Amino acid sequence: MKYNFVLDENIIILAQKGEDPHGHPDMTCLELITAMERKCHTLVLGPSFWEKYSRQIRTLQRQRIPLVPNLLAIVKSMLVNREKEQVMLSDFDLTVIDGLEQLQGIDAGDREFVRAAASVNGAILVTTDSPLMERLRQQGIDQMYGFTVLSPQEALTMAGAVASD
Repeated sequence: MKYNFVLDENIIILAQKGEDPHGHPDMTCLELITAMERKCHTLVLGPSFWEKYSRQIRTLQRQRIPLVPNLLAIVKSMLVNREKEQVMLSDFDLTVIDGLEQLQGIDAGDREFVRAAASVNGAILVTTDSPLMERLRQQGIDQMYGFTVLSPQEALTMAGAVASD
């Protein structure tokens, strides 16, 4: 089965660094992205996602942090492969979620990712942001708008790969 994945920018950062959210070596996020590419899953992009992803990687490069080579090339290949379905949303395509701006635990930077997930029926929003996951589930936003919120490990299982320990 093919899935539509929305990756918040922390997934890109952690994939690039080869770390978990606590700074420990962990390739789960990179394995997720490569599994998505290999299994032809769809990467859903909102209007500013590519810019956010690129900015985060450039910031890491300036900090001279050892990085996984070619992460953006992998992401780009998912977008330009004609055999793969592509979902690129404009501002007009993003679903309006009433009250989203007022909810605590959902940062302004996360809102576009949430709205993108809500815009594609059955989408999987992948995040390491526990307050975001908790708030979406508590408020029932994920169920109301027909998307799922998963951790990278859970999403990796859905993408058809098993993470290494």
